[in-house]
Amino acid sequence: MKKKPFFLKKHGIDTNNDTVKSLKVNRHKLKLKNQLIAIFIVISLIPTLIIMAMSMNITTRSTQNVVGDYSQKIVEQLSYNIENYISVARTTMGDIVGFQKLQNYIKKVKQNDMVGASTYFGDVKERVRSTLKTQQAILGFCVLVNDKKIYQEANISFDFDVEAFSASEAYTKVQEIPTSEFYWFTLEADGERNIYLVRKMLNSNDTLLIALVNKDYLNELLELADLKKDISMMIVDAQNQVITSNNNGVIDEKLITYMRESSNTTETLNLSDNLVSFVKTSNGWGITSSAAMDNLLKDYHDDSRVIFIVVGVILLVVILISILISRKITKPIVKMASYMMRVEKGQLSFKQELEQELEYNNVEMHILVKGFTSMLNTLDSMIGKAKAVTSSVYEHTHSLQDMAQDTSLSATEVGKTIESVALGAQTQNKEIEESVTLINVLSNNINKVTDSMEHIREASKQTMSMSEATKVRLTDLYNGAQNTIRISEKVSECVQELGEEAEGIHKILDMIQNVNGQTNLLALNAAIEAARAGEAGKGFAVVADEVRKLSVQTESAISNIASTLQIIEEKKKLTLEQLMMALEVFNKQLPMVNGVTEIFTDIDTKMKEVDISLNNAHHMIGKVVEEKEAVEKKMKYIAQVVEEAVSVTEEVSAETVEQIEASKSITQLADELALTVEQLEESYKMFN
Repeated sequence: MKKKPFFLKKHGIDTNNDTVKSLKVNRHKLKLKNQLIAIFIVISLIPTLIIMAMSMNITTRSTQNVVGDYSQKIVEQLSYNIENYISVARTTMGDIVGFQKLQNYIKKVKQNDMVGASTYFGDVKERVRSTLKTQQAILGFCVLVNDKKIYQEANISFDFDVEAFSASEAYTKVQEIPTSEFYWFTLEADGERNIYLVRKMLNSNDTLLIALVNKDYLNELLELADLKKDISMMIVDAQNQVITSNNNGVIDEKLITYMRESSNTTETLNLSDNLVSFVKTSNGWGITSSAAMDNLLKDYHDDSRVIFIVVGVILLVVILISILISRKITKPIVKMASYMMRVEKGQLSFKQELEQELEYNNVEMHILVKGFTSMLNTLDSMIGKAKAVTSSVYEHTHSLQDMAQDTSLSATEVGKTIESVALGAQTQNKEIEESVTLINVLSNNINKVTDSMEHIREASKQTMSMSEATKVRLTDLYNGAQNTIRISEKVSECVQELGEEAEGIHKILDMIQNVNGQTNLLALNAAIEAARAGEAGKGFAVVADEVRKLSVQTESAISNIASTLQIIEEKKKLTLEQLMMALEVFNKQLPMVNGVTEIFTDIDTKMKEVDISLNNAHHMIGKVVEEKEAVEKKMKYIAQVVEEAVSVTEEVSAETVEQIEASKSITQLADELALTVEQLEESYKMFN
């Protein structure tokens, strides 16, 4: 057999009561003490955790920023030293490249003048050795001409591997650079990667000056910057090859990729839980530092563990204090719960016992007890009044049921009437829609007629314009025909005069022909007389012969002129005949042109009358369109009114249905109210 809960048993609360059983299902609701303990813990713990989280976050970010700034300063200082180192190397290289005796030495070697080259060799060697002693950046020099070593000098054991250099990618890059630029590269020799600086000699693409750079100096700079073993630092060249590092040459691929892709020359960031910094130098090298955040914040994490232990101890103390406070608060509340159970059983006569037994020491409980006592008095009074009201409600419930039934019948009749009105409105609305459709069809036809009228008006105007132009052309044709007739008559007169002159020429030709015959006869007589004269008449015979020849030519010319005059006479007759025919044609065309002109004048007059009629018709169609639009607006308004009427009838119908449903609900509620009254009577019978 299960035991009763201690606090219920202690205060005499029946655990078999329905209310108590329902509370037992959710026992955590009953344990106010535990709720108070939880509230106290939450109130004390949440601010502490929030402050701790904020402190840890701020401290972490502050530490990251400080360490990042410190790391950035170290990398920048190392970059500054390396830039000085690069500058010294370049300056030294430039001095050697500009040394004139070295240039002369190389020139003589190219010319295979070894004797001449030897005169410069001593000075070159002395200058190179002096330069190597005065600085630490470069350890040795090598000169290549057409990939052959012609000179080499160094402070240490140094033998530049020409074959390895020629096979490397750096060799291809060096061929592409201008003579004024430097190129840094690395080559591996004897398991160690050496650093070289190369530059072409002045005005010579086939001569290279290669310098062995002091790598130990870079290692010293890196050791000076390496303050903590957990920080990985390295220097990489432009080909991402490690020049020197403090982590055995292990490359952080993500860091190198980010540095090459970044547009910044220096930056500090958190990359893959590592605090990294980098600086790009002027010769394409990259200086990087990288440290795991866990290593940097190791001391901070150790301190955080101590803080968590302290917070845990504080939390235990808060729990103990919360238990004591909650017990003191919940004791009178549990007592009040027992009295509430007695009220549920119908016991109301324990007010004096409540005031004597219940102990409390705060204002809130005093107000609660006073309110509970007032509630008992009010409940006792309400039960008495409820008994009187119950009988009255029971009587009015039956009246309400009767009224609800009458309302339902009336609403049903109204609904049928509304449905009839709605049906008529819908029919009327359909007829109006059909009328509007017909009006739209009429409107479209009127628009088509208007468009056709516009086309006809345009055609009429074009016809009138063409008629006017044709009249002008016919007038010009008439005037031209008259001018042609006059000109033809003058031409005919000129041809007649030409014929008369040709007849005069015939007469002159006859006369010339007679004279020419006499001349020919005289020439013949002169020839006879000259023959009689003998030698004395030879000259005269020549003249007589020429005169005879001239007479023959004149006869031939007269024959040609006569035939030409004959042709002119024939052409004259033909021309006169053609002119007469043309005059007859033009005389026939003049009346026809006059007739056509009169016809086009009549056409123009008729077309003007048609244009006036079209304007009148267009004006009448415009009025018809305006009246059609007015009718269309009125039909739309009527359709809108009908639609509103249909909508209103639908709403009224819906409201009628709702009213019917409401009357049914009222009837149902009246029945439920009657049942509730009966239950109410049963419930307050338990109170005494």
